[in-house]
Amino acid sequence: MTGQIKSAGGKTEYKSYGLDCPIARTLDVIGDRWTLLIVRDLLRGTHKYQDLLDSLTGISTNLLAERLARLVDEGLVTRMLYCEKPPRAEYHLTEQGEQLGSVVDALFEWGTQWRGWGQAPELRTMREYLIRELGLRPGDVRQVSAPRPKPARRLFQA
Repeated sequence: MTGQIKSAGGKTEYKSYGLDCPIARTLDVIGDRWTLLIVRDLLRGTHKYQDLLDSLTGISTNLLAERLARLVDEGLVTRMLYCEKPPRAEYHLTEQGEQLGSVVDALFEWGTQWRGWGQAPELRTMREYLIRELGLRPGDVRQVSAPRPKPARRLFQA
């Protein structure tokens, strides 16, 4: 199930929660599996289709194409051809898409605190980089716990 429907006019219509809520409307656009990981990689500077496919281990080429097309349709990403034969494109976040950086950062912080501090590839890479640059042995560097973040401001009362 792809979550998209072709209308008679040729424009793609996507599934929706159908709720008049900013969170639901946001999830209508970025809530599909892989979508935020694509945004994450675009934020990191990965722009070519093949590079995105390589960085997202497990995503099919059809699904990546579908998710990118949705992001382009929604105005979060632009698609620019850099080669016509064969057609090759680069994808770049628009201003609207770049503003998702704070969302991705917040999910990263939450994930490292509650779903495996020290297991994030970004953190291992930084640790390995520091070990290599400082000429240390891995045993010389101890793992530390994530600092406790300040309580988040509640948007809604229970």
